[in-house]
Amino acid sequence: MTAILELQACGKGSGAMDSGAVPSTVSGIEATAGDGRVTIVWDLVPNAASYNLYWDTTEGVHPPEPGKAKTSPSGHIASVDPEAATRRDNLRVGTKISEIKRTIYTHNGLSNGTTFYYVVTAVSDGGVEGGPSKEVSATPQASSACSTAMETQCNGGCANLLTDNGNCGACGNVCGSQQVCQSGVCQDSSSCQSPLQTCNGSCVDTQTDWYNCGACGNTCNPNQDCETGVCKDVVLCMFPYSNCGSGCVNLHTNVKNCGACGNACNANQTCEMGVCKNTVLCMFPYGNCGAGCVNLHTDKNNCGACGNACGQLQNCELGVCVSPLICLPPTTKCDGACVNTQSDSSNCGACGVQCGSLQYCCKGACRSKTLLCL
Repeated sequence: MTAILELQACGKGSGAMDSGAVPSTVSGIEATAGDGRVTIVWDLVPNAASYNLYWDTTEGVHPPEPGKAKTSPSGHIASVDPEAATRRDNLRVGTKISEIKRTIYTHNGLSNGTTFYYVVTAVSDGGVEGGPSKEVSATPQASSACSTAMETQCNGGCANLLTDNGNCGACGNVCGSQQVCQSGVCQDSSSCQSPLQTCNGSCVDTQTDWYNCGACGNTCNPNQDCETGVCKDVVLCMFPYSNCGSGCVNLHTNVKNCGACGNACNANQTCEMGVCKNTVLCMFPYGNCGAGCVNLHTDKNNCGACGNACGQLQNCELGVCVSPLICLPPTTKCDGACVNTQSDSSNCGACGVQCGSLQYCCKGACRSKTLLCL
């Protein structure tokens, strides 16, 4: 890839980014083919005001004049690596599509079966063009059917005969320059039906149109969307979080947006890993710790609460992690204490065996107090 360097002309500039600074090279470019079209997307360049796209049907497309430095009004120079320029001397100068304001562009009206090659450059406010991206390619193919019931195959592509200015009411019926296609009929552009209005010869909804947001010609920035006629910054969320209108929510756990924005679970369900699951009801002291009901009074991995694990040498007793009690013979551990089951009237012969009020424990058996323990 051509190496782009940002230099300062002697005696000019402070090194701060301005409208004449050389934009960074576009990265993350991808091309996806459709029926008679190719959609190209790329990553946002922070200091870019717009983008230029160059295309050709032969591999090796690039911007014009490779290897020749461009100097901006502020004195910055965008210079090209001479060796990289030499390697590109025999490559083809692509057809230029300029003033692209978003990081996505759909190239329409293409011949199916032909491979198209693309590179993208970023352009600053001062018109300084950065270096070309890596080259990507895609080959449009005719689809077996149009994507919606409202579309009809026209000249190798799909068109909505109700709204397409180039196929209004029938394939190939082109409306005039001052007309728009409404309900399959070419009408004067001034007759746009509410809430649509005429912008540059087309009927658009200025409440949602990215190129005409709030008013004709008011184009939003590449990192904005048009919402209710206002350009608003796009909220970026890292997976599994997603922007569902009011900020980033966790699609793995949010019961109102489980797996996808707007996918609400039922009242008796929880959202687990993006899937609505029926809630398991457990009676105290049991609790639902993900794999079913567990006893929070005795479970070493969920002692007192789900996920509260006891140490390796500890036991869970009544929901509390305790160190094990070691009882030496002849005593036995009963209810957290060491007792002699041979003589303990509350644990006679075994833990929990209670002798009567007129009895005592003799050699592990309850015996009348009138008898001696022999």
